[in-house]
Amino acid sequence: MSNVMYLRVNRKLLLLPNPPTEDQPNPPSSQPSLGVTGILNVLAGPLTDIQKFAGTTVDWLIRVARLILDPRGAGNLYTFQRGTVQYWLNQEMTDSWRQVGAGEELAPTIYEYRRPDGQPMELTRISDCQVNYVATHHTREETEFRDALLALHTGCIISRASYDRTLTASRLIPGRLGNDGVQYIFERFTGLSTSVTKFHPSIAVPLNLFLDDFVSTFDLGFWSIGNVGLFSLRTLPCIDAILCRINTRFTFSTPTRS
Repeated sequence: MSNVMYLRVNRKLLLLPNPPTEDQPNPPSSQPSLGVTGILNVLAGPLTDIQKFAGTTVDWLIRVARLILDPRGAGNLYTFQRGTVQYWLNQEMTDSWRQVGAGEELAPTIYEYRRPDGQPMELTRISDCQVNYVATHHTREETEFRDALLALHTGCIISRASYDRTLTASRLIPGRLGNDGVQYIFERFTGLSTSVTKFHPSIAVPLNLFLDDFVSTFDLGFWSIGNVGLFSLRTLPCIDAILCRINTRFTFSTPTRS
């Protein structure tokens, strides 16, 4: 019996991202190609590994699926009732599949996400990381990156504490994507043509080391609609008091040279 869990989406329901240009830094996505077929596995891995993040129920997976495929949406997961994982791996979902309910036990099976209206979705995150990523904070570039950020913003974005030794530069864009990847994501999400690298202070926020540990394991994350906020992907001890909308505004700018 397979111990692998899959979260997937049908390719005919995926909008296609377009690269930014000078005239259109934030281009709209294209509709799926006519006649496109196939399945895209968004998450796949041993159930025991995924349970380290998800716990024992599907609730975490439902939230993650919505965040990746349909932010602020209310789509649902579906799974097959007859057959095997091996059979359904490359087969499209049919009417025989059932909707997955909140609180169900997380199983080594296939889950497919769909919006209630059946409309296409756009991936919000793309990462192909086969091993645990461990960031180093001891290089000269990382130290200068942290110092430059804390010179602009001296307190934790959540707790407001400004004790230097408890703060780190928590990246909004993973540095492992490289300078080109960081630049692409920056332009796509801000609409600005400012030149940035993976060490530019605009791609991070100051965060308490305790909270950054949860960010690095995808238990906490950020969203922005003018203001910066924090969301939780699981119940965390001693954190209820700080999960709130805050009024800190971070602007993207290039430091001037003297």
